[in-house]
Amino acid sequence: MLTKEKVQEFLKEIEVDDLVNNLQIMGNDVYIDMTAHSPAMHEKKNWKLP
Repeated sequence: MLTKEKVQEFLKEIEVDDLVNNLQIMGNDVYIDMTAHSPAMHEKKNWKLP
């Protein structure tokens, strides 16, 4: 099961934790509000939790 701590650790590993404004976990769904340093959509990435 996902926990907030596991998700926060993962975000630190991929070095985007400083961009996160809000993090919510509802069951197996993770909702992350982030501030992008660039408005370009080319930076979209697909990440998978370990």
